[in-house]
Amino acid sequence: MAGARQKRVSGPELAERVVDAALLVTRLVRGEVGRWWPAGLSVSQVRALSLLARSDGVSLAELAEHVGLGAPGASRLVEELVQRRLVARAPAPDDRRRLVIRLLPAGQEGLRSSITAARAPVVERLAALSAPERVRLSEAMEKLTEVLAAQPTEAVATPRGNRRTTAGRVPAGVGRSGRA
Repeated sequence: MAGARQKRVSGPELAERVVDAALLVTRLVRGEVGRWWPAGLSVSQVRALSLLARSDGVSLAELAEHVGLGAPGASRLVEELVQRRLVARAPAPDDRRRLVIRLLPAGQEGLRSSITAARAPVVERLAALSAPERVRLSEAMEKLTEVLAAQPTEAVATPRGNRRTTAGRVPAGVGRSGRA
């Protein structure tokens, strides 16, 4: 519509809408992520499996940064995944003092099933949108992913004193383009 007035939204208003939507999606997805596995997978475990699926093996420090945990929390997370036979730890080929964490076939299947389960209620809710609304939302999500992923990673202290990163990350199971 030529000549139609565009609605203006301030930065803080837009940020509030993005965060509110993210919280709603997180609540919706969190409940589904744990359902596929008898004992359930946490969102942190799914994020760890997602990183490992895109890598040929990572260090505990890399995994901790990606998931947003300190070293002790990441170590516990990896131990749980090792016990469930979803990942394996092995000495790094270039430095036997360093451990590398790799995804096992059961972990790959667990990740696939968990992501599929997490997306199902989102697909169900988005079905209410018209085709043009879906296109606009998709374009907006691509732009949002691009803008958020372009920010430099910054370490901040968590309430327990651990360090975690806050920006430049893309959600588990999603590539930099915003697609899985």
